[in-house]
Amino acid sequence: MFLRFTRLGIRLLVRSPLVIAVAALLALSFSLPSLIPSDTDAFVLSGEFIKENHLDILKESMEGGAYDTAPEYMQKTNQRQLELLEITQGNDQEASLRAQAEIAQLDMEMYERGNLVGEYLPLKSNEVFLTTLAKLDHPAAYMQTTQEPALYRLAAAMHSVPVLLLLAPIFAVNFVLLKSVEASSLLRQFPLRFCDKIICFIAVSCMVSTLLVALALLFPAVISLVRNGVGDPLYPVVFIQGNLLVETTVAKVAVNGLALYALNALCISSFAAAVFMLARKAIPAVFAAVLLSLLPMVPQYFAETFPLRDLLWALPTTYFDVSAVVGFPSCLRYEDILPVAGANAMTGCIVLLVCSALFTAFAAGLAHAVGDRVRRGGGRHA
Repeated sequence: MFLRFTRLGIRLLVRSPLVIAVAALLALSFSLPSLIPSDTDAFVLSGEFIKENHLDILKESMEGGAYDTAPEYMQKTNQRQLELLEITQGNDQEASLRAQAEIAQLDMEMYERGNLVGEYLPLKSNEVFLTTLAKLDHPAAYMQTTQEPALYRLAAAMHSVPVLLLLAPIFAVNFVLLKSVEASSLLRQFPLRFCDKIICFIAVSCMVSTLLVALALLFPAVISLVRNGVGDPLYPVVFIQGNLLVETTVAKVAVNGLALYALNALCISSFAAAVFMLARKAIPAVFAAVLLSLLPMVPQYFAETFPLRDLLWALPTTYFDVSAVVGFPSCLRYEDILPVAGANAMTGCIVLLVCSALFTAFAAGLAHAVGDRVRRGGGRHA
């Protein structure tokens, strides 16, 4: 029966101009970086940037005698860094990245000795990223989006579009299905209790929304695959989250991102179903879901003065921005991408599952009450 319900729901959705338009827009947005070259933040690893911001400054300081009275280990460190910085000016990118990894390690040693001013997490994240990158068989930095291989692009895709657009398939699918439920056209064909039908609706909405995003991601993946190959699944992704350093890979980011999106779809769909059972109309239900998704975009949401600041880790809205939870490839790691203590991918999965279960139970409970009332009245609503 669930499969029949699913087939009917999918047939209804693929015929919907709204769902098709949203899916096409998302696929285009995902694909644009693969089609149109744009600069990435990997410019910080380019020889030109290093020369202007590191090599020239260090060389000028050493030639001016700034370190003549410095301890011997510091003079040796500066001399070694100067040699490594010179390597970055060559045409061998792999040699340059390995040299930068050693420079980052020397920077951390200087920091731990108290001879380098800076913040620990950004310096450490830079060292971890470059050191891990240098260990790959063929380390690379992608200066333009059209140079990125398939796995790298997949890991970066969800960060390349606005959060509201990323969640748009969920809203569109919920709207079309709830309008059908509202008109009873999706319900009359199945001899199920009304509460069972609502649970089926939530499952179908979650599944189809995730499938749409997965299909939209195929377009940039195929384009990048044809141009640049699959890429190294172990390419490092390092970021600061909740004042902690997180290290993962592009392959894990791509898989975890889609999995977390599915849980977001489940949570938002169950919330929309709960509101629908209260309002009995599709528009208010979807509008409430959109408002819920907009909450974490309010500037004050992550502020210290936010009333629910201490509970942010337990709110499902904290995890709606998928890329801020699972991470994304970047060469700039100075800011905390999810400044909430205790918030991470594992916690997000648990919170979204628990909230989905609560919303679903609420919606099913109301649906069961409606079904009982209709049966007692001799009606045929279900």
